[in-house]
Amino acid sequence: MNRRCSNCQADLRRTHVVSIAHDALGILSQQVIQSWFTVADLPVEVIESSHLPPQSPAALYRLLHLLARQLLNGQAEWPNLPRPLNGLANSIAAAIDVQRYLTPEQAYFLYRSAFAGLLNWPEGLFRVLDAYGGCDETGTQAPTRPKCLQRVQHDWLATDWHDSPLAFVQHALLDYVLKRHLPLAPRVLKQLKDVPWFIEQTGLWTEEHTAQCLALSLADLHRLSSRGSLAESYWPYSPTHVPRFKRAAVLAVKNVGPPAGR
Repeated sequence: MNRRCSNCQADLRRTHVVSIAHDALGILSQQVIQSWFTVADLPVEVIESSHLPPQSPAALYRLLHLLARQLLNGQAEWPNLPRPLNGLANSIAAAIDVQRYLTPEQAYFLYRSAFAGLLNWPEGLFRVLDAYGGCDETGTQAPTRPKCLQRVQHDWLATDWHDSPLAFVQHALLDYVLKRHLPLAPRVLKQLKDVPWFIEQTGLWTEEHTAQCLALSLADLHRLSSRGSLAESYWPYSPTHVPRFKRAAVLAVKNVGPPAGR
């Protein structure tokens, strides 16, 4: 042993020792990460019981890194990375400088927190996002850190991941936004308004598609969308310049007959 780090020449004898002997989650996260890089073997039953996303190790590591980066970007609003998640009591004492290399202790706790988002997919991701944005799982209370969740939407949904191995993450995040009754960012609506999977999950139609379904001109749709049964089809979170209509409600109008006042 040279007693010094080969990169920075730090004296390893003076390094602060942090025991992880009883940290089951932290140890599991390191075991799984090392198994992805084929430097350690992990029993199949351990991986199966973790219920990770059914993706390749390369995709899972990219997701882990993405989550870790998101936690770093939200330090100002949520400084204690592992808290307030149940079972994640340890926290990093000081903010991490994103421009510098992580210390071993920082990397351990950061990726331990991010790894929690992969467990029991997608429930683990939802728990991390709840803590990150200050939401409750019922979706009845407004998030206490809405900027954090807006940032996630901007970084994950308003990005073209069509051919990316991480495309499945967008589906899970959109499901989270809908279940927590969070407003969709205008940029997200603009980016994904014509994407089939987005329309399928949200049930939101553009005004052009709505008008075509009801055999109305856009002018008639604009005139009638504030009254009668068609008003109930209007999605209340729509930005004024890009209205959206709820597919199920529009189809109900179509089945009943032409909107009143046409």
